[in-house]
Amino acid sequence: MMDSEFDAATLLREELDHYQPGDPKRSTMLLDFAFALYDRFKDNNILSDLNEAIDAMREAVRICPPEHPKHSVALQRLAAFLHSRYDSRDSAADLEEAISLDRDALKLCKPGHPDRLLSLITLGCVLGKKFMLDGDVEALEQAIACNQEALMLHKPGQPNRGIALYNLARHLVEKFRLDGGVEALEQAITYNREALELHKSQAGGLDRGVILNNLGRTLLEKFNLDGDTEVLEEAIRFLREALELYHEDRPLPLSNLAAALRCRYDVKGSMVDLEEVIALRRENVELHPSGHCDRAKHLGYLASNLETKFRAADTMEDLEEAISLYRKALDLCPPGHPDRMTYINKVSSCLRARAMRQPIIQIGQPVNDNYPSDVDPQPLEVHDDHEQESGPSIDTPNPQTTDSMTEETRRSIPSHVMEIIKDVIYDTLTTMPPRLLDTHTGKICDKTVHISRVESSLKYQELLVSIASYDNTQDTKHIRAMVSTCFQCNFATLSHRWGRDEPILADVRERSIYDSNMLETEGLRKLRMFCRTAAKNGYPWGWSDTCCINKTNSVELQQAIGTMFLWYRMSAMTIVHLGDIPGAAPAGALVSSVWFKRGWTLQELL
Repeated sequence: MMDSEFDAATLLREELDHYQPGDPKRSTMLLDFAFALYDRFKDNNILSDLNEAIDAMREAVRICPPEHPKHSVALQRLAAFLHSRYDSRDSAADLEEAISLDRDALKLCKPGHPDRLLSLITLGCVLGKKFMLDGDVEALEQAIACNQEALMLHKPGQPNRGIALYNLARHLVEKFRLDGGVEALEQAITYNREALELHKSQAGGLDRGVILNNLGRTLLEKFNLDGDTEVLEEAIRFLREALELYHEDRPLPLSNLAAALRCRYDVKGSMVDLEEVIALRRENVELHPSGHCDRAKHLGYLASNLETKFRAADTMEDLEEAISLYRKALDLCPPGHPDRMTYINKVSSCLRARAMRQPIIQIGQPVNDNYPSDVDPQPLEVHDDHEQESGPSIDTPNPQTTDSMTEETRRSIPSHVMEIIKDVIYDTLTTMPPRLLDTHTGKICDKTVHISRVESSLKYQELLVSIASYDNTQDTKHIRAMVSTCFQCNFATLSHRWGRDEPILADVRERSIYDSNMLETEGLRKLRMFCRTAAKNGYPWGWSDTCCINKTNSVELQQAIGTMFLWYRMSAMTIVHLGDIPGAAPAGALVSSVWFKRGWTLQELL
């Protein structure tokens, strides 16, 4: 690297001073100066260089009129610089400005313009980032359209066609994750395979490891959809080769290979696979040291597989390590963090498993486990707001009467029986979605609220009375059966095709879907109709993939995709919304609905 006194940016800054505003050569000097600063930023990762490059490029855009031959280049480069700053400091304002600039550049680059291809690629990239940031479905569709046109301009045999294939495949996978369309997933696999073939002839323009990793991950998505073990084996083979080729950014292929091997363990039960998963997860934890924003997530992954090994091989040392790792992850998730309840539930589950291994005389004795102070759930407050559109009516017991009766009954039940009751309730809720809609209040509730509602319900009080009067409290099998019958999953799921303006989690968090002040959209009306239908049929909870998943959290999104089949199978009722079939449609019209063409329809029916 050159000494800073003589590097290109320093020399060009001095030269720029000789070209004052109004000089026709100043725009060219500004472009050169901005490029030099950006190159120095990439070498040294000093944000002040990037900020100065952006300022210089802004001036170049301002003094170059739209008809200037370098105006589109200046727009594209300023957008690229802002995109880099968004990646560095996660500023949504930078991303929005980059999208606006890339749109302006594309308008100037009409079909046939030599820079149109670059404009399509960069605009598609930032639109994809916007979808990942806030779940904007329209941005994803526009990103796919940009990538499709870019691929058409990249004729077979042309350089960098592999980049266009890779970008299009990546966004098609996101579309599949969003609406379950099998066609998008199949196209993504096809494009990834072509990109891999192009790499053999050195025409791909991408690192082979990147292509292998992307193809392996896409094949894993296909396995999760249809359970084809041959597809899983192919995914593992590609991901192994990808990991061997990755020298930097190893966490991504490590995670993908670990996920694929875990799937094979779930199918075949081979401890060799599980041991390798644990080894891969350990390496990923080491690659995310203290202070890394993703450390908690990787601690949780490792702990989860150690917990699985304990349950399969009854190895207490693995359970103890899992508890320790879950607690470390919990310490990194302060109150209000979206993953905090997940780790609280995991710690609770492991502690119960450890307690079940202890002698019966110890059950019921206090255990000093330094449990988080925010675990004890508070009762859900339901307010009667006349400005809010009311949901379905519900008979609510007097909370003071219920609480006193429940506490009195609880004291009459042996402590080990109370542990069994809590064990069954928590196990039931652990297999349910982490976030549900209260169909009566229209509010999103996490598991803390769900548990509070269970423990304050009349059904729970009646259960305690029933168990308190049961003669043989040592008959744990019968007690578990009683609790399980009482707390079977009582939520309904919505099966539908995504449309425009679907309410996402950010839209309904901290408010009710029945709130008359919410923007009235087709998606909101569908959600309200779903909750009312569920409540009318006696189900207090509802789940919709529109607002009950935090799609900005990639970990939660992946877990939801992998568990969705189980949730639909466990739900007490699945309510189907056929938005394209009018209520007065003739007999036989149902078969023409686009709902039958969704990728998730078969799984939901099963």
